[in-house]
Amino acid sequence: MFQKFLSIEINKVMVNAVGFGGNAVSVLLGKP
Repeated sequence: MFQKFLSIEINKVMVNAVGFGGNAVSVLLGKP
């Protein structure tokens, strides 16, 4: 149970990191 919760939390963090990275790249490229 705890391992499943942990893996879900890690997935959330990974998705947030990728999304943040994508936003940063867009800003650097001057895209909205």
